[in-house]
Amino acid sequence: MQFIGYSSIPIALFAGVISLYYGLVLSESLDLIRFTLNTCATFIIYNLVQIIPIYTQKESSQKREWFIRHLKTLYVLLVFCSIIILLLLKDLNFFDILNYVHLAGLCFLYEGPFKYNLRKIPYLKSILISYVWTMAIVTPYFYDNYIIPSPWWLAEFFIYMLSLCLAFDLRDRISDIRENIKTIVNKISFHKAKYLVYGLYLLSLIILISLIGFKTGIFIYFIIHTLILTNINENRKDLYYLFAIDGLIFFKAVTLWNF
Repeated sequence: MQFIGYSSIPIALFAGVISLYYGLVLSESLDLIRFTLNTCATFIIYNLVQIIPIYTQKESSQKREWFIRHLKTLYVLLVFCSIIILLLLKDLNFFDILNYVHLAGLCFLYEGPFKYNLRKIPYLKSILISYVWTMAIVTPYFYDNYIIPSPWWLAEFFIYMLSLCLAFDLRDRISDIRENIKTIVNKISFHKAKYLVYGLYLLSLIILISLIGFKTGIFIYFIIHTLILTNINENRKDLYYLFAIDGLIFFKAVTLWNF
């Protein structure tokens, strides 16, 4: 269970599944190329963000020790995913390549080998992650389609991802303070930050309903998200966030897709 969670396999698959959902909604087709691309790219980025600090920081933690023990296995998987992405390049257009290259640059600078990286710019952390997800998952269908979708799709997904990113900032409150990373949730109390997380989710839900209408899947989607987001507390373990919070991305795609 720990290997699956820490290795970012779930979030990589969730990124692929949500790609399929937005591809189906915005282009009326199952975009298997972007499913594969976003799955592999997410696996690479999320692991590199954890691996780079092994060489740049000395602070010990359970997660750090886990990554040190499994470095060889992770490097093999990273090479495998990189090869798949290279093989997919021939199927991408110019705007795809431009988009993904600039996202890769931002992800590199997010942690990066530098003392001052993008993550340490005050209040940018969650906004940057939400931007990267939005550009990778939703934006391609704005330059791919002859009929441009409503820009509210961008707003809906960005706000949704921002709510989940702020939930992770709640998990990282102590470590962010220790590393002098200023985040939105560290400016307010834990409980007020929970209200902010849930409020942003509700705002994204309202936009989503305005786009697709109300249906059974929306109700299930609402119940699942409410149960998980409102049960965040200061004693939740890391795996709760890796499976339950990240898992909301998967549940969003499945509930809205099938109902």
